[in-house]
Amino acid sequence: MTEANGTFSLTGPHSSTPRQSSSFWFRPLAMDWDLVLVDLPKGQRLLPTFRGAQVEVANSIIRIFPSNTAFEPLIFRFSENELEFVSSLPAGTWEYHKRSQNRIGRVGPWSRSTKPDLGYWQETPETLPPHFLVLGPDETVARLIPGLTSQNDIVGEKVFYHPSPITISGENPVFVHADEGIVALDGVSLSQIQLLPYDEIGDHPDIKSLGSLTFIQSELGVFVLNDNLSLHKVANFPVEGPWPHEVRIGYIEPWQTYLVIDKRSGEIHVSKDMDRFIKLKADKRVTGVVGLLAEPPSVLVLGEDQLYAVKQDCDPRCVLSGGCIDSCAANLQAVIGATASKAHFVS
Repeated sequence: MTEANGTFSLTGPHSSTPRQSSSFWFRPLAMDWDLVLVDLPKGQRLLPTFRGAQVEVANSIIRIFPSNTAFEPLIFRFSENELEFVSSLPAGTWEYHKRSQNRIGRVGPWSRSTKPDLGYWQETPETLPPHFLVLGPDETVARLIPGLTSQNDIVGEKVFYHPSPITISGENPVFVHADEGIVALDGVSLSQIQLLPYDEIGDHPDIKSLGSLTFIQSELGVFVLNDNLSLHKVANFPVEGPWPHEVRIGYIEPWQTYLVIDKRSGEIHVSKDMDRFIKLKADKRVTGVVGLLAEPPSVLVLGEDQLYAVKQDCDPRCVLSGGCIDSCAANLQAVIGATASKAHFVS
């Protein structure tokens, strides 16, 4: 790591436990390796690998966020030829908000029992519900975001908390699946600026930004989120009850076109503005989008028996822009295996 003028290394078993943890080493440029004492609180464990970890370096502070959220993020301070452990953060998901450079953390259990567990005839301590923290730029201690409780579902004697409660899309606010609805937080101050109740947007909403639009998709429909965080429902959405796990919405940047794929019917609809929709004619059922193909320009989709490409069937000068979408049809053509290797994935 050039910013720290040195190299990091982890040694030890990959299946680290609190009793058998890895070791953290640092080698300054052109010098020998030094063991860095990482004095973690009881029960915490050193991350087993740097693979997929996010590392931030600024003002002599190094913050390492493991890809495995079961391990605690680590904070170090470096000076010339030395690296010192400062602190650790609670294990959990830590999302990055680019505009404010804040990290928003969700820590705590993913589920809990509503029935007391009497182990050896003694009642075990009650599990604390998940909570949300903020870590500012260059900070080493996280602060609690007050008044937020995670969305949950009760099944029998179990409470299951939302698996991905934090959504950050570009310059938009921070969206949190809270107990009473989706809460929009200012990315800088983390103050609440809007509440979108579940009784209006559905009990299982999915929020995302595609193209120029931010929208919420749930079993109640699709809602476009305006700049002032008000909602309007897409009245002409072509699928009833568009559960996010059954109806996939994607955006094809080269065509500036939205793709709606209904896994239940296998039908595809396209739209330029999420207001007018055109159904594509195809004799094959489609269940998902894989990615883009550069040559020829097309969208790789998943059929029941093989991969297919959604291609433009109109004049080459027509690029599905403006009113051209009304006159340009699209069809499905089989993609040979060699072509699939040209696909690059899109979110």
